[in-house]
Amino acid sequence: MWHRLALRPTRTQALIGVLFVALGVLGVMAIRGQAQGSPLQGARNEDLVQVLDDLTNRRDRLEVEARRLEVAQERILAGSQGQALVEAQRRVTGLEILSGATPVSGAGVTLTITAGQRGLAPALVLDMIQELRDAGAEAIAVGGVRMVASSWVGSEGDTIVISGSQVAEPLVVIAVGEPQTIATALQIPGGVAETIRAGGGSITIDREDRVQVPALPNASSAG
Repeated sequence: MWHRLALRPTRTQALIGVLFVALGVLGVMAIRGQAQGSPLQGARNEDLVQVLDDLTNRRDRLEVEARRLEVAQERILAGSQGQALVEAQRRVTGLEILSGATPVSGAGVTLTITAGQRGLAPALVLDMIQELRDAGAEAIAVGGVRMVASSWVGSEGDTIVISGSQVAEPLVVIAVGEPQTIATALQIPGGVAETIRAGGGSITIDREDRVQVPALPNASSAG
């Protein structure tokens, strides 16, 4: 009798129970998912304060490092621009000297040459110019005419011609450069000075604290 009187769940009641169980499982899963998605959930207040302090300190360090890098970049750019400007100016100055576009002054030597019976051959004058350049002369004038890459030396009878201009004796040569070095180079055995003297001519070499080589006329407008 007892078994007959026991309550049996209907199909509807069973379905409702299954739904309640499913909802419970889904709720637990949602709570776990939220907890897993944020590692700070459930943390103590002391832990949260420590995390905030660490983040603040890291931000401060990054700001300091960023500023340091900015300053370093500014210094590098300023240094590069300054060096580039100095190098560009140096090249411009060198080109102006080579082209004869600007007068050059400084320590140097003055040569005074008198020809002997053999006279001064153009080749000997060219050799003298080359010796001066080899000795470090940065600018040379022969008979008041600036010597540049395009200059030439010739003669008309016994007269030396420099780039179309006749130059009279005594031939005066001015060179800007280290005086002692140039004077020593010109006195080497077999050099120009010895050759001039061997031909009956004379040459004096005066070391000077300041000499000036003129610019080549119309050099700047030609450039």
